[in-house]
Amino acid sequence: MRYLGIDLAWKVAPPRHEGTGICIIEGDGEVSCALSLTTDQDVLSQIKGGDIWVGVDAPLRVPPGKAIRGCERELRSMGLRILPSGRDFHQRHYGGSRGEELASKLTGMGLEYFGAGRRAFYEVYPHAVLRSLPPPLPQYKKGPQAVREEEAERALTLLSGWEPTLHWTPTMGKVLSRGKGAADRLDALLAAVSLYRHSLYSGGLSLVLGDDDDGFLLLPRGWEDGRRM
Repeated sequence: MRYLGIDLAWKVAPPRHEGTGICIIEGDGEVSCALSLTTDQDVLSQIKGGDIWVGVDAPLRVPPGKAIRGCERELRSMGLRILPSGRDFHQRHYGGSRGEELASKLTGMGLEYFGAGRRAFYEVYPHAVLRSLPPPLPQYKKGPQAVREEEAERALTLLSGWEPTLHWTPTMGKVLSRGKGAADRLDALLAAVSLYRHSLYSGGLSLVLGDDDDGFLLLPRGWEDGRRM
């Protein structure tokens, strides 16, 4: 089994150049790939045959006529902020719902939405993984480049302590923490980690919010209401 995390850039056309981060975790916990990509086809080319779960950090179901989905409302009630994902919001700011379009393509490739089988895809929220780590929250998206890299490296150290079965080479650590697009690649790692732990612990350390109409959201347990479990 492989676990592919996607930190999807939301703009539909044209998509932001190398604005989407992807990361792959192998079944033994090795982080084997991290890239910055542009188009949906670039992303889909990473999904080959065999067993794979895909986690996307973007709304995959965007029902019409709603400013906020049920899963987002539940998340906000627990104290975790998230952008609303109404169809008008996506059309106005991003030219459409890229996540929904990607979900349709994943379905066409034989992956099942929130499926229990060997080829499935899920909506995830990497920030919840960060909230599960010991404080203070890593701030690898703000400040001078040197500070961002230092914070990204700290996030990786905390992550390896939180889930000790994860491992990566020093070279991969640099890909995830340094250079243009590193924050996107690191968020993609967190997306993949959500799936990896969901599988590793048979769902016992995961939380699923939402419903079939508005869509579901998969998160790790441990951050709810500021508590750690």
